[in-house]
Amino acid sequence: MSQQRDSTQKPRSVKLVTPLYASLAPWRRRPSSFSMPYQNFFLSLHLRFEPDMVTYSRCEYPNLSASFVAAIKAAGGDKKPWIGEIAQSWRKRGKCPLTPNETVLMLQSLRIPTSTNIY
Repeated sequence: MSQQRDSTQKPRSVKLVTPLYASLAPWRRRPSSFSMPYQNFFLSLHLRFEPDMVTYSRCEYPNLSASFVAAIKAAGGDKKPWIGEIAQSWRKRGKCPLTPNETVLMLQSLRIPTSTNIY
């Protein structure tokens, strides 16, 4: 008995894949009509400026509201923010979370259009 596969019969995987491949035919013919909704640019950011995150970073933020400062102190327990030269070097290395205002300044300096969707 020959171990060669009968060439007239299609393997089961081909029988399953052929209809799926045929269903993708419209995508191959006119891809521009399907990609129209996705032509707008978007930006994906991980923004997390919460009291526990600020406490963990041990960065100092002088222009925060009194309620936010109280929340930072409550979340921090005995952790104190760094001050002086250590705080400046930490911030220069990018280890401090950006405030919402700093984030806006960064996006404006990069000339990202205001029509850009941010996720």
